[in-house]
Amino acid sequence: MHISAGSRRATLQSRKGDVSPWPFLCFILFLCFVGSSLRAQHIITRKAPNDPDLVSQLTDLKSLEAILHITSSNSEVLAHIGPDFARNYAIHKLLLLYKAPDKLRLDGQSTAFGDAVLIYNGPYRFYAVPKLHLRKKEDLTDHPVQRQSLLEYVGLITSETLDFMQAHFVQTDDKQGHQLLVFELHYIHHPNSTFYRIWLDPEKHFVVKREWYSADGKLKAAFCYLMPRQVAPSLWIPTHIQVRDAEGNIAADTELEKIRVDEPLSDELFATGN
Repeated sequence: MHISAGSRRATLQSRKGDVSPWPFLCFILFLCFVGSSLRAQHIITRKAPNDPDLVSQLTDLKSLEAILHITSSNSEVLAHIGPDFARNYAIHKLLLLYKAPDKLRLDGQSTAFGDAVLIYNGPYRFYAVPKLHLRKKEDLTDHPVQRQSLLEYVGLITSETLDFMQAHFVQTDDKQGHQLLVFELHYIHHPNSTFYRIWLDPEKHFVVKREWYSADGKLKAAFCYLMPRQVAPSLWIPTHIQVRDAEGNIAADTELEKIRVDEPLSDELFATGN
């Protein structure tokens, strides 16, 4: 994979010999909808009060650039999590960009199918794969279950995440003598949607583990955020993310590479079009 510093683009490469557009297209759509109940509901969301213990753990990260590199995957275990998971992990690398407040971009390139981009900017989502004639902008204000943030990708929680998710303290959990804070995160005004349970390191201010539950409370998958690296004063970012199914079997491993923080990023990178 070659990354151009000037264009800030990454390459998303399918497995050797794969010439079908389905894995590439499915990957983009999965990024849009993972964790969502996908049920259309017209509800005006209002920010709800959140637990002060979680508010004190929010990141003040201004910007982030990193490569997400899927280093291993087990298609059988991924399929056990969900029918699309194995296809989603057919693509190995993408570039993640974040800029405060609440702007997220994932993009890359497939040899066969060209560029792909997914952008979240506040409540708006835009995604495009020009070579497949796929281009769409959506307003997710009334559909917070379809929004994503740094939490899913790097285990950091921003204040804007709490605009559409509400935290409830559950308990403390001692792990090898180190106390973690456990919270549940539910989408505001969507009690019948999927939700998260997170384990948060109160010293390094990042999520150590995130469990993903179905609306009826069944564990779907667990995401472990490992090997934290201090990239700035008081700022730790996990560099290894491991996905496990409900039985604890390893589904995939992802490395965060070439991490850069708090460097200027143009707002144009996060434009969602008209």
